[in-house]
Amino acid sequence: MAPKRSGMRNIPRTPNQLAELRSLLDEFKQRLEVGGDAVDPDFKFHLGIASASGNRYFPDLLAHFGATTIPRTRIAMVQSPGGQAAYLGILCREHEQIYNAILRGDPEGVSMFMRTHLSSSRDRFQKAQEALGSFEKERSEGPYPQPAGNISLDSSAGIGTGLRITS
Repeated sequence: MAPKRSGMRNIPRTPNQLAELRSLLDEFKQRLEVGGDAVDPDFKFHLGIASASGNRYFPDLLAHFGATTIPRTRIAMVQSPGGQAAYLGILCREHEQIYNAILRGDPEGVSMFMRTHLSSSRDRFQKAQEALGSFEKERSEGPYPQPAGNISLDSSAGIGTGLRITS
């Protein structure tokens, strides 16, 4: 989804919509605290905002592509546990900023924080792809044993995968 298209004409303001978004954020945080997979509440948070955007195509588009719209589901990022926790903490803060703007009834704030979140997610994904390219180059040029197959980015990979070794 292009960051410029993330503007919100309608903000979810019903108690049920706000409660659902809050619940998803709390579930996201809870899963992070125990080291669990937070992709499902992350995706559902985006889907909830898309549903409330007033654009009927957003939720259909997200539902069609599913959790693969969450960049970290399409590429395996090699990070230390601390690095992964910091990365997910950034996502959590970005989601909180969006939610707080919704809670305030601030459509400009929602748009700004959504654009920032989507742009930052795109940038993080591009950096991860570049790092993967550097890793592949080092492996092919370095004094390391070559794998039995080729290592490549699998953009169709499911959650928890992303690198594919082919022979």
